[in-house]
Amino acid sequence: MQKFIKKLHKEYPESLSNPLIDKDLKIMIKQFLLNKLPLPENNFWEVYFQHDGFAFNGLEIFSVSPKALVEEGYTLPNLFEENLNFHKYYIGYNDYSPNYFLIGRSDEDILVFDIKNNFFAALACEDLMVYEKFSLLDELLDSYNRI
Repeated sequence: MQKFIKKLHKEYPESLSNPLIDKDLKIMIKQFLLNKLPLPENNFWEVYFQHDGFAFNGLEIFSVSPKALVEEGYTLPNLFEENLNFHKYYIGYNDYSPNYFLIGRSDEDILVFDIKNNFFAALACEDLMVYEKFSLLDELLDSYNRI
């Protein structure tokens, strides 16, 4: 994610959210645990410490804080609310996995991290069919190559 964020910072800084605050991360983790939602290991969060999500050209990587990026009638969705809604809505679908941690979306795809099998994936919004798997978040972001 560092490479993607560096490009955005240089060319489109308005698309980046505020830096992640450790206090916000702790609050969000408590919300996930209280609601029994899947949560990645601690080292996963290192990619979020430079910026707390971003929105650029139809691609959103959700934020930890509900107010990380707010401008002109747009608020970047946050991880807790989006994951809560995702798991409630898709639980009955054949390709649903309780191990999916929703990290973002594009115009047509849902972006997840599978916490059990340790991969990132782009899924179909309609039925959660896996379009493509990636071992690194940077690989997933590069596949959208919108910069």
